[in-house]
Amino acid sequence: MDGEVWAAWEGVELVGSVQFEQVGGPELLFVRAMVVREDARGRGIGATMFTHVLNTRAATWWLECRTERVAFYGRLGFRAVDEHDIPQRIRALVRRRTDRRQNFMTRTVASPS
Repeated sequence: MDGEVWAAWEGVELVGSVQFEQVGGPELLFVRAMVVREDARGRGIGATMFTHVLNTRAATWWLECRTERVAFYGRLGFRAVDEHDIPQRIRALVRRRTDRRQNFMTRTVASPS
């Protein structure tokens, strides 16, 4: 596994992070986690941080999220994918859940900014 963690800071305070990894090569990336500290939410930190990370490399990005996060990722250019359209390499990274709906989303970044 070849992964990276990027962090968002306000002064000396860690306020957010994005963790992602390559899936078989640098052109296919899976977001393991994207979090913003609860008291820092609602100020655009997550969107700014994640947009910056996405624009660091040309790749097809994938993530799995809760239903309440679909609109957020949609605003960042991700689109929901039907279960049968998820590549097996991506599906294998996330255990199947029965306690909530699993929403897989993808976005292709053609060239880094």
